[in-house]
Amino acid sequence: AAAAAAAATSATLGSGLAAGSAGAQEFLFPKSLALEAALIMTAPLTPRLEKQLRDDYYAVTQEKCLIPLPRKPSVSDILKSFGQSPAAISVASKPAARKAAIEGIRSLFCAALGYQLLLPFERSQYVDVAGNTDLTGLADLYGAEHLLRLIVTLQFLLADVPELDFKQQAALVAELVKYLDQNFSSLFLDEYENASPGYVRQSVFVGLDPV
Repeated sequence: AAAAAAAATSATLGSGLAAGSAGAQEFLFPKSLALEAALIMTAPLTPRLEKQLRDDYYAVTQEKCLIPLPRKPSVSDILKSFGQSPAAISVASKPAARKAAIEGIRSLFCAALGYQLLLPFERSQYVDVAGNTDLTGLADLYGAEHLLRLIVTLQFLLADVPELDFKQQAALVAELVKYLDQNFSSLFLDEYENASPGYVRQSVFVGLDPV
C-alpha cells in the first residue's frame, strides 16, 4: 500500500510541470544510472507516513489547501537535527562524511523542488514565496511535507550523483524515514490553510491547476 501511494504521488508530482521541465528530468534521471539507484535506494514508508502522503495529496488537490510558508521547522532544520541524531551517527560515524551526505540531501531537495516536488496547485505559491529566493535557500522555506515527497522520489533523483555510495545513502534515508515518523507530531502540520478565492482563480487563470 505504501508503494502504491508513493507511486501515485510521484506520478502526480511528475505531471503538470512548467515548460522546459523535460530537460530538467533528463538531467535528473540519466538512464545509465537510474536502474542502479532504483534497485538500491528503497526506503519503505511507515503506515503513518503513508497516510500523511495520501492526506497531503488530497488536501492540496481536492480541498484546495496550501502549506503555509515559510515552514518551521524547515527542511534545513530537520536535516540538521537528524544529522546529529544517534541513528544518523550509527550509519555514518565520520562527521565529515555524515555532513556531506546530509548536505547532499539538502542540495538535492533545493534542486528538485521546483521541478518534481510541487503539485500543480502549489506552483503559484512557489512563484510568490520562493521566486526571489536563491535556490540554496529553498530548504529554509519548506518543511517535512515536501521532504517526505522528496523521499518517495529519491531513488531516481540520486541517480544524478554517481559518486555517492548508494548503500550508505540508502541506510541514511531509511533512518531519516524513521526519524520523521518518530518525531511526526513536531514536524508535520495538523492542518493546512485554505487558499484564498483569489489564489484559486489565479491558479486556474494561469493554467497551473485545471478545474
